[in-house]
Amino acid sequence: MDKLVLFNNIQLKKLLNKRSGESKFGEHVAMLTSITSIYDELKNLDVTHVIIGLPEDVGVFANYGKSGAYNTWNAVIKILINIQNNEFTRANKVLILGYLDFTNEMLKVSNLDQSNKKDIVKARKIVKKIDKQVTYLVHQIVLSGKKPIIIGGGHNNAYGNIKGSSLAFGLPINAVNLDAHTDFRPEEGRHSGNGFSYAYAEGFLKNYFVFGVHENYTSDNLFKSFKKIKTIDFNTFEGLKIRKEVTFKKELQRALNHVSNTPFGIEIDCDAIENIASSAMTPSGFSVNAARTFVDFFGKHENACYLHICEAIATADNEKQIGKLITYLITDFIKANAVKIISYKPKYSANFYDLNIEWLKAYFYVEPYDEEVLSNPLKHIINKGGHIFFAELDKEILGTVALMPTTEASVFELTKMAVSPNHRGKKIGQQLMQHCIDFSKNKNLKSIIIYSSRKLENAIYIYKKYGFVEIPVEDNCPYERCDIKMEYHL
Repeated sequence: MDKLVLFNNIQLKKLLNKRSGESKFGEHVAMLTSITSIYDELKNLDVTHVIIGLPEDVGVFANYGKSGAYNTWNAVIKILINIQNNEFTRANKVLILGYLDFTNEMLKVSNLDQSNKKDIVKARKIVKKIDKQVTYLVHQIVLSGKKPIIIGGGHNNAYGNIKGSSLAFGLPINAVNLDAHTDFRPEEGRHSGNGFSYAYAEGFLKNYFVFGVHENYTSDNLFKSFKKIKTIDFNTFEGLKIRKEVTFKKELQRALNHVSNTPFGIEIDCDAIENIASSAMTPSGFSVNAARTFVDFFGKHENACYLHICEAIATADNEKQIGKLITYLITDFIKANAVKIISYKPKYSANFYDLNIEWLKAYFYVEPYDEEVLSNPLKHIINKGGHIFFAELDKEILGTVALMPTTEASVFELTKMAVSPNHRGKKIGQQLMQHCIDFSKNKNLKSIIIYSSRKLENAIYIYKKYGFVEIPVEDNCPYERCDIKMEYHL
């Protein structure tokens, strides 16, 4: 990956605008200082999303479009790192990897004439080379278990996004595309208008849904072809917003039903958003809020595997607005994917009991003390000044943990941690633990203790990783299974 330029601390310091009493996104994101194997580096990194830039518009040129999309990455990164970091934006789960440097490719295209057919052929050959770079990088990110957020460039890069993801999963993926155009033009040489048709023809794309295509800019032949192919579906902007033949909400669900059976990519072409400078700017299109709702809706699904935002043109006059727009879409995707940590409510009592009983039966057995506490968490934990937290994703409770007061002032026991069998291995337990640590620090507690069993080797390893140290187990320990006690000094 000789074209990958890592985002680093030097760049961050130049762009970051610190302010007293505020915590900026850029102060908490992960970065790589060097790289030998992208997969190995990312696999061991505790992040969920990887942001990369594609500063090029060769594919747009090759499709007779308006250039300028190469500036978008720089406009976005300036805004993104300076938004607030908080419980919603979750910067600590994001890696800003950097961008692919296509300076040489852009230089070659700058010497070409868009009205010359031979020059268009040359440009399309350059796009094919760009495809290889994008495919490899996306493949490595997805293979490592992370979700790439791809910013900038033309829609030609949909091909690399789809192919890279498909190769990582070992099967064709699906895609939903918010776009005024289908980008399903003939395979006439690679450009920004046929990324999906190439991916489909080569077996990397299976189900495809185009959301909000403009009737004025789609050929009759293409509409007829789409209607014949069961794996391709669409709706039109006019049907949605002008004639109101269908509702936005119902069409979101219909599109989701079409693509969500396997991993799918979310593609946002800024041509679809009204009055946003782009390679084919439209005076009639979706609002910014509609585009944000689109990203939030599809991003919430567990099979959403990447987000690509393309075709926007940033200039000296509009770069702040373009940067803000795309930053909103980025953070909407991150938030949509987020597992939320919520506090106890009586309606979650059954979840607290069921999750813990399942875990105890799987690894040990239910002791009388366990049954007593789990059956009445309000009495034994909440009413005694304790706290219970739950990991929630899309209204489903995935895991739980409790902080119980001990006989020693300002010392709480971290206990009753359990994660649903269907969601183990996704670091949900670690998120719950980190929340307990952060919560305890904010409450100015002295320390947290844990009673555990050496049988749980992975759990003990994680406790130590977080800074817990072993201390003696008292003679009157409340758990028969306990043979190790650990403490975290806050």
